[in-house]
Amino acid sequence: MASGEKVEEAPASEAKRGWLRAPKLTLGLSAFIMSLTVTLINASYALRGSDIVVLPPAEALLYRDGDGAGSVLTAAMPLSMINAASGYGDLLLDATLALPDGARFDWQGQVTPVLFADPQNAMSKCPVDARCTTHAGLTLIQHPEEIPDLPGGGARRRTFAFPLVSGNCHGAKPVCARYANFDATVATLAGKPLDLTIRVKFHADGERALHCHARPIAQDYLVKIGWSSMTCNKASVEKPGWF
Repeated sequence: MASGEKVEEAPASEAKRGWLRAPKLTLGLSAFIMSLTVTLINASYALRGSDIVVLPPAEALLYRDGDGAGSVLTAAMPLSMINAASGYGDLLLDATLALPDGARFDWQGQVTPVLFADPQNAMSKCPVDARCTTHAGLTLIQHPEEIPDLPGGGARRRTFAFPLVSGNCHGAKPVCARYANFDATVATLAGKPLDLTIRVKFHADGERALHCHARPIAQDYLVKIGWSSMTCNKASVEKPGWF
């Protein structure tokens, strides 16, 4: 071969260089697509915020709160809530319970039911910052009022107490008058299925409407024992639409 003579590379060499460049381009494109996907997901969560999942109610607990003629019937509703957005927390601001006759009742705190607790021991061990109510086979610990939180990616099961009494009632005066005290409320609810609607309002994720349909209350048992657990035979959760 003469000195200085130009030698053309074989086509195979050019193909080899192209093959070496292809993985770099493919990896760069994949990294860009992955980065774009993560950015879009983060932007979606930033716009949407928390994503609260509320499970349908399973039961309602009715119990006498107080003594004598001044006692009231309280409905305690255990609610299970999950925040599916791992990076954004939320707060439950409000909860109300509604009955078919138009009466609505505000929640008055959270309670922890303790089954089969000895009443005397339970009262002696009641936390100093709580209020305890005891019945045969049941103790209820009412905690100080606080705004329930739902951290990102977290789950909570809280039992909310709704006193079904005229002083806590919103609605027409003749309707609220039916809930003057424990005996009046029990008489008002007796003889027909228990139909409860609980509305909860979250700071960022809006409202939910939970429905619990149960059998009629056992009036004599509730008056004698002081409490009764009602299974929600039909339960559902609704979320208002965006429009």
